[in-house]
Amino acid sequence: MTDVQLLTFISIYECNSFSKAAQKLYVPQSTISHRLEQLEHQLNVKLFQRNARSLSLTPAGKVFLPHARKILETINDMEIELQGLHVQGSEQFRIGSSNLLIQYLLRDHLPYFMQTYENTRFSIISRSSDNILEELEKHNIDVSITNYSMANPGMTFSPLLVDEVVLFGSTSLWKENAISNRALSSCPILVFPAERLFHSFIKEQLMQRGVTLNKIIEVENIDLIKEMVISGMGLSFLPKLYVKDILDSNKAKEISTPEMVKISRTTYIGYNNDTVTPLQKRFVAELSKAVASTYHP
Repeated sequence: MTDVQLLTFISIYECNSFSKAAQKLYVPQSTISHRLEQLEHQLNVKLFQRNARSLSLTPAGKVFLPHARKILETINDMEIELQGLHVQGSEQFRIGSSNLLIQYLLRDHLPYFMQTYENTRFSIISRSSDNILEELEKHNIDVSITNYSMANPGMTFSPLLVDEVVLFGSTSLWKENAISNRALSSCPILVFPAERLFHSFIKEQLMQRGVTLNKIIEVENIDLIKEMVISGMGLSFLPKLYVKDILDSNKAKEISTPEMVKISRTTYIGYNNDTVTPLQKRFVAELSKAVASTYHP
Protein backbone atom coordinates (compact mmCIF):
# COMPACT_ATOMS: atom_id res chain seq x y z
CA MET A 1 0.00 0.00 0.00
CA THR A 2 1.48 3.36 -1.08
CA ASP A 3 0.61 6.98 -0.44
CA VAL A 4 -0.12 7.36 -4.16
CA GLN A 5 -2.70 4.57 -3.98
CA LEU A 6 -4.29 6.16 -0.93
CA LEU A 7 -4.40 9.57 -2.60
CA THR A 8 -5.97 7.99 -5.68
CA PHE A 9 -8.66 6.27 -3.59
CA ILE A 10 -9.51 9.51 -1.75
CA SER A 11 -9.53 11.52 -4.99
CA ILE A 12 -11.98 9.08 -6.62
CA TYR A 13 -14.25 9.41 -3.59
CA GLU A 14 -14.06 13.23 -3.41
CA CYS A 15 -14.51 13.68 -7.17
CA ASN A 16 -17.11 10.89 -7.38
CA SER A 17 -15.61 10.06 -10.75
CA PHE A 18 -12.64 8.17 -12.15
CA SER A 19 -12.21 10.67 -15.00
CA LYS A 20 -12.33 13.72 -12.72
CA ALA A 21 -9.87 12.08 -10.32
CA ALA A 22 -7.53 11.52 -13.28
CA GLN A 23 -7.80 15.20 -14.22
CA LYS A 24 -7.16 16.27 -10.62
CA LEU A 25 -4.03 14.10 -10.34
CA TYR A 26 -2.89 14.78 -13.93
CA VAL A 27 -2.66 11.10 -14.91
CA PRO A 28 -4.54 8.96 -17.46
CA GLN A 29 -7.78 7.37 -16.31
CA SER A 30 -6.26 3.94 -16.89
CA THR A 31 -3.62 4.76 -14.27
CA ILE A 32 -6.35 5.65 -11.77
CA SER A 33 -8.10 2.32 -12.40
CA HIS A 34 -4.83 0.38 -12.14
CA ARG A 35 -3.88 2.00 -8.82
CA LEU A 36 -7.29 1.24 -7.34
CA GLU A 37 -7.16 -2.36 -8.55
CA GLN A 38 -3.75 -2.80 -6.89
CA LEU A 39 -5.03 -1.33 -3.63
CA GLU A 40 -8.16 -3.48 -3.64
CA HIS A 41 -6.04 -6.55 -4.38
CA GLN A 42 -3.71 -5.81 -1.46
CA LEU A 43 -6.62 -5.23 0.92
CA ASN A 44 -8.62 -8.12 -0.55
CA VAL A 45 -11.80 -6.01 -0.60
CA LYS A 46 -13.82 -3.94 -3.06
CA LEU A 47 -13.76 -0.26 -2.15
CA PHE A 48 -16.27 1.10 -4.67
CA GLN A 49 -19.61 -0.08 -5.97
CA ARG A 50 -19.71 0.86 -9.63
CA ASN A 51 -22.39 0.76 -12.33
CA ALA A 52 -23.17 2.79 -15.45
CA ARG A 53 -24.72 5.72 -13.59
CA SER A 54 -23.37 5.80 -10.06
CA LEU A 55 -20.25 5.39 -7.96
CA SER A 56 -20.40 4.78 -4.22
CA LEU A 57 -18.30 3.36 -1.42
CA THR A 58 -18.83 -0.22 -0.40
CA PRO A 59 -19.13 -0.97 3.34
CA ALA A 60 -15.41 -1.81 3.28
CA GLY A 61 -14.71 1.49 1.50
CA LYS A 62 -16.58 3.43 4.19
CA VAL A 63 -14.49 1.76 6.88
CA PHE A 64 -11.24 2.33 4.98
CA LEU A 65 -11.81 6.02 4.09
CA PRO A 66 -11.01 7.63 7.49
CA HIS A 67 -8.00 5.34 7.93
CA ALA A 68 -6.67 6.30 4.48
CA ARG A 69 -6.98 9.99 5.32
CA LYS A 70 -5.26 9.49 8.67
CA ILE A 71 -2.40 7.55 7.06
CA LEU A 72 -1.82 10.29 4.48
CA GLU A 73 -1.89 12.96 7.18
CA THR A 74 0.67 10.99 9.19
CA ILE A 75 2.94 10.64 6.15
CA ASN A 76 2.71 14.38 5.49
CA ASP A 77 3.54 15.22 9.13
CA MET A 78 6.50 12.85 9.00
CA GLU A 79 7.82 14.49 5.81
CA ILE A 80 7.54 17.93 7.39
CA GLU A 81 9.45 16.83 10.51
CA LEU A 82 12.15 15.15 8.46
CA GLN A 83 12.41 18.19 6.23
CA GLY A 84 12.93 20.31 9.33
CA LEU A 85 16.01 18.27 10.23
CA HIS A 86 17.67 19.37 7.01
CA VAL A 87 16.72 23.03 6.90
CA GLN A 88 19.50 24.46 9.14
CA GLY A 89 18.75 28.00 8.01
CA SER A 90 19.58 27.34 4.37
CA GLU A 91 16.13 27.00 2.83
CA GLN A 92 14.88 30.12 1.10
CA PHE A 93 11.13 30.60 0.81
CA ARG A 94 10.15 33.06 -1.93
CA ILE A 95 6.57 34.34 -1.74
CA GLY A 96 5.27 36.41 -4.63
CA SER A 97 2.21 38.61 -4.30
CA SER A 98 0.77 41.96 -5.28
CA ASN A 99 1.52 44.90 -3.04
CA LEU A 100 -2.14 45.27 -2.03
CA LEU A 101 -2.49 41.62 -1.01
CA ILE A 102 0.71 41.89 1.02
CA GLN A 103 -0.59 45.05 2.69
CA TYR A 104 -4.15 43.95 3.39
CA LEU A 105 -4.12 40.15 3.49
CA LEU A 106 -0.65 38.95 4.49
CA ARG A 107 0.58 41.60 6.90
CA ASP A 108 -1.40 40.09 9.80
CA HIS A 109 -0.24 36.53 9.09
CA LEU A 110 3.36 36.66 7.90
CA PRO A 111 4.92 37.59 11.27
CA TYR A 112 3.57 34.36 12.76
CA PHE A 113 5.02 32.23 9.98
CA MET A 114 8.37 33.99 10.04
CA GLN A 115 8.61 33.25 13.75
CA THR A 116 7.34 29.67 13.39
CA TYR A 117 9.75 28.88 10.54
CA GLU A 118 12.68 30.62 12.17
CA ASN A 119 15.22 28.54 10.21
CA THR A 120 13.74 29.63 6.88
CA ARG A 121 14.83 32.72 4.97
CA PHE A 122 11.72 34.45 3.66
CA SER A 123 11.73 36.67 0.60
CA ILE A 124 8.58 38.69 -0.16
CA ILE A 125 8.43 39.65 -3.82
CA SER A 126 5.89 42.31 -4.80
CA ARG A 127 4.78 42.41 -8.43
CA SER A 128 1.57 42.63 -10.44
CA SER A 129 -0.47 39.41 -10.47
CA ASP A 130 0.35 38.57 -14.09
CA ASN A 131 4.07 39.08 -13.47
CA ILE A 132 3.95 36.95 -10.31
CA LEU A 133 2.43 34.06 -12.25
CA GLU A 134 5.15 34.37 -14.89
CA GLU A 135 7.79 34.23 -12.15
CA LEU A 136 6.12 31.17 -10.61
CA GLU A 137 6.10 29.43 -13.98
CA LYS A 138 9.82 30.15 -14.33
CA HIS A 139 10.44 28.79 -10.80
CA ASN A 140 11.73 32.18 -9.66
CA ILE A 141 9.30 32.14 -6.72
CA ASP A 142 8.03 29.24 -4.62
CA VAL A 143 4.49 30.27 -3.71
CA SER A 144 2.24 32.79 -5.43
CA ILE A 145 -0.67 34.68 -3.88
CA THR A 146 -2.62 36.46 -6.60
CA ASN A 147 -6.12 37.16 -7.85
CA TYR A 148 -5.60 34.89 -10.83
CA SER A 149 -4.60 31.29 -11.54
CA MET A 150 -3.13 29.40 -14.49
CA ALA A 151 -4.36 26.32 -16.34
CA ASN A 152 -1.01 24.58 -15.99
CA PRO A 153 -0.94 20.84 -15.13
CA GLY A 154 2.42 21.32 -13.43
CA MET A 155 0.98 23.75 -10.89
CA THR A 156 -1.54 23.60 -8.07
CA PHE A 157 -3.80 26.57 -7.31
CA SER A 158 -6.27 26.70 -4.43
CA PRO A 159 -8.75 29.42 -3.48
CA LEU A 160 -7.39 31.34 -0.49
CA LEU A 161 -10.13 33.93 -0.14
CA VAL A 162 -13.37 34.78 -1.95
CA ASP A 163 -13.96 38.46 -1.26
CA GLU A 164 -17.00 40.55 -2.14
CA VAL A 165 -16.36 43.64 -4.25
CA VAL A 166 -18.39 46.48 -2.71
CA LEU A 167 -19.51 49.90 -3.85
CA PHE A 168 -18.78 52.45 -1.13
CA GLY A 169 -19.24 56.15 -0.52
CA SER A 170 -18.77 58.83 2.11
CA THR A 171 -20.85 58.22 5.22
CA SER A 172 -21.29 61.94 5.93
CA LEU A 173 -21.82 63.14 2.37
CA TRP A 174 -23.58 60.29 0.59
CA LYS A 175 -27.09 60.17 2.00
CA GLU A 176 -28.52 57.27 0.03
CA ASN A 177 -27.94 53.66 1.08
CA ALA A 178 -28.76 52.24 -2.36
CA ILE A 179 -28.34 53.24 -5.98
CA SER A 180 -30.00 52.16 -9.22
CA ASN A 181 -28.07 50.96 -12.25
CA ARG A 182 -29.14 54.05 -14.17
CA ALA A 183 -27.91 56.43 -11.46
CA LEU A 184 -24.69 54.46 -11.11
CA SER A 185 -23.96 54.88 -14.83
CA SER A 186 -23.91 58.66 -14.49
CA CYS A 187 -22.24 58.84 -11.07
CA PRO A 188 -18.51 59.75 -10.75
CA ILE A 189 -16.66 56.47 -10.08
CA LEU A 190 -13.05 56.37 -8.86
CA VAL A 191 -11.11 53.48 -10.41
CA PHE A 192 -7.57 52.24 -10.86
CA PRO A 193 -5.90 53.21 -14.20
CA ALA A 194 -6.84 51.28 -17.33
CA GLU A 195 -3.56 49.32 -17.40
CA ARG A 196 -4.32 47.75 -14.01
CA LEU A 197 -6.00 44.33 -14.17
CA PHE A 198 -8.64 45.28 -11.62
CA HIS A 199 -9.81 48.09 -13.93
CA SER A 200 -10.59 45.55 -16.68
CA PHE A 201 -12.11 43.15 -14.15
CA ILE A 202 -14.58 45.63 -12.68
CA LYS A 203 -15.47 47.08 -16.10
CA GLU A 204 -16.24 43.61 -17.47
CA GLN A 205 -18.23 42.61 -14.37
CA LEU A 206 -20.38 45.74 -14.59
CA MET A 207 -20.96 45.33 -18.33
CA GLN A 208 -22.19 41.77 -17.69
CA ARG A 209 -24.70 43.34 -15.29
CA GLY A 210 -25.83 45.94 -17.80
CA VAL A 211 -23.95 48.89 -16.31
CA THR A 212 -21.65 51.20 -18.27
CA LEU A 213 -19.67 53.75 -16.29
CA ASN A 214 -19.74 57.12 -18.05
CA LYS A 215 -17.91 59.24 -15.45
CA ILE A 216 -14.65 57.50 -14.60
CA ILE A 217 -11.87 59.13 -12.61
CA GLU A 218 -8.65 57.10 -12.79
CA VAL A 219 -6.59 57.15 -9.59
CA GLU A 220 -3.27 55.31 -9.18
CA ASN A 221 -3.15 54.95 -5.40
CA ILE A 222 -5.68 53.05 -3.28
CA ASP A 223 -5.22 55.35 -0.29
CA LEU A 224 -5.97 58.32 -2.51
CA ILE A 225 -9.10 56.60 -3.82
CA LYS A 226 -10.32 56.12 -0.27
CA GLU A 227 -9.53 59.73 0.68
CA MET A 228 -11.35 61.04 -2.39
CA VAL A 229 -14.38 58.87 -1.64
CA ILE A 230 -14.49 60.06 1.98
CA SER A 231 -14.32 63.67 0.79
CA GLY A 232 -17.34 63.10 -1.46
CA MET A 233 -15.65 63.23 -4.87
CA GLY A 234 -17.34 60.04 -6.03
CA LEU A 235 -18.01 56.37 -5.33
CA SER A 236 -15.72 53.42 -5.91
CA PHE A 237 -15.74 49.64 -6.28
CA LEU A 238 -13.07 47.76 -4.33
CA PRO A 239 -12.75 44.37 -2.61
CA LYS A 240 -14.19 44.60 0.89
CA LEU A 241 -10.84 43.48 2.32
CA TYR A 242 -9.23 46.69 1.06
CA VAL A 243 -11.84 49.07 2.51
CA LYS A 244 -12.62 47.30 5.78
CA ASP A 245 -10.64 49.93 7.68
CA ILE A 246 -12.74 52.89 6.56
CA LEU A 247 -15.99 50.93 6.75
CA ASP A 248 -15.21 49.91 10.34
CA SER A 249 -14.29 53.50 11.22
CA ASN A 250 -17.62 54.69 9.78
CA LYS A 251 -15.86 57.13 7.42
CA ALA A 252 -17.39 55.26 4.49
CA LYS A 253 -20.35 52.98 4.01
CA GLU A 254 -21.44 50.32 1.58
CA ILE A 255 -23.90 51.42 -1.08
CA SER A 256 -26.18 48.57 -2.11
CA THR A 257 -27.04 47.91 -5.76
CA PRO A 258 -30.43 46.10 -5.63
CA GLU A 259 -30.63 45.62 -9.40
CA MET A 260 -27.22 44.01 -9.62
CA VAL A 261 -25.89 40.56 -8.77
CA LYS A 262 -23.06 40.86 -6.26
CA ILE A 263 -19.49 40.90 -7.58
CA SER A 264 -16.83 38.73 -5.94
CA ARG A 265 -13.16 38.13 -6.57
CA THR A 266 -11.08 35.07 -5.68
CA THR A 267 -7.54 35.16 -4.35
CA TYR A 268 -5.51 32.04 -5.18
CA ILE A 269 -2.42 30.51 -3.60
CA GLY A 270 -0.28 28.40 -5.92
CA TYR A 271 2.98 26.49 -6.33
CA ASN A 272 4.89 24.25 -8.75
CA ASN A 273 4.21 20.57 -8.13
CA ASP A 274 7.72 19.44 -8.97
CA THR A 275 9.62 21.75 -6.62
CA VAL A 276 7.30 22.45 -3.68
CA THR A 277 8.75 21.29 -0.35
CA PRO A 278 6.82 19.80 2.59
CA LEU A 279 7.46 23.02 4.54
CA GLN A 280 5.98 25.10 1.74
CA LYS A 281 2.94 22.82 1.55
CA ARG A 282 2.52 23.21 5.28
CA PHE A 283 2.70 27.01 4.89
CA VAL A 284 -0.02 26.89 2.22
CA ALA A 285 -2.27 24.72 4.39
CA GLU A 286 -1.76 26.77 7.56
CA LEU A 287 -2.18 30.13 5.81
CA SER A 288 -5.39 28.88 4.19
CA LYS A 289 -6.77 27.90 7.59
CA ALA A 290 -5.71 31.21 9.14
CA VAL A 291 -7.32 33.26 6.38
CA ALA A 292 -10.51 31.18 6.53
CA SER A 293 -10.82 31.63 10.30
CA THR A 294 -10.13 35.38 10.04
CA TYR A 295 -12.49 36.26 7.22
CA HIS A 296 -15.04 33.43 7.47
CA PRO A 297 -15.11 32.51 11.18
